[in-house]
Amino acid sequence: MQITQEENLKIMSIEDMKFQELALSLKTWNQVLLFAIRHAGLTQDSVRLGMKYDKGTFSRILSGDAHMPPDRLNEFNEIVGHKLTLVWLCLREGYEVRVLPKTLEEKLIEKERVIEEQARKIQNYEECFAKLGAKIKE
Repeated sequence: MQITQEENLKIMSIEDMKFQELALSLKTWNQVLLFAIRHAGLTQDSVRLGMKYDKGTFSRILSGDAHMPPDRLNEFNEIVGHKLTLVWLCLREGYEVRVLPKTLEEKLIEKERVIEEQARKIQNYEECFAKLGAKIKE
């Protein structure tokens, strides 16, 4: 995964950029909902049951004849496992989608911790190999 860094600590992965391009390619809300379900590898029925909608209401939501209440959108996103709906809404209205700096800092700290841990492991392996090499030469 390639990461680019720009001003104001905005970091976006290639996958995030592709996800945004995908969101921009969808033209209608029902296209977004249907694609979000397909992209998650779920069925409409599994999402409907997870959200506790009756079949008729959920069918009308997906066809665009009824609207999903905004307070249920996060529930939908949790079930499908991504936030395509929110990305689409933001980009459609001209807003930029980015990770908040605090969240970004937490991710960077975690990556630094993992790198330090891997460096310690490499150092241990090098020491072991050096000891093994010394014993083999004896």
